[in-house]
Amino acid sequence: GPKKPLTGWAMEDLAGAYQRRGRLEDAKPLVLQALRVECSKDIIKLASMARLLDSVLELHEATSDNAGLAACQDAINEGLGNLQKRGIHTSEAVSYAALLQKIAKILLAHDELNRAGAVDLLE
Repeated sequence: GPKKPLTGWAMEDLAGAYQRRGRLEDAKPLVLQALRVECSKDIIKLASMARLLDSVLELHEATSDNAGLAACQDAINEGLGNLQKRGIHTSEAVSYAALLQKIAKILLAHDELNRAGAVDLLE
């Protein structure tokens, strides 16, 4: 199904193949869906979320589509909620802080009006 972890991994792999072939527009929706799948999992992996966020930002910047970054907001919020439920924000505080920094970078890339929200996230 579309929300299964194996589907998310397959989407991420296919997005990577598209990206290597220069088919960035084809890769964007796949990596975004892979992020959604990862963030919806109960056993979300911090490293996987961080990797996917890097891919999302890279693809949107490469295609000059920073406005499209808004599409990942719900997934990010869900992912942060799932990580906090598992106590990752305290048990892996350094890695969690690095993830928040990536999210702040996405907020700023999307729109400078997000500056206050990015600062709040990092405090």
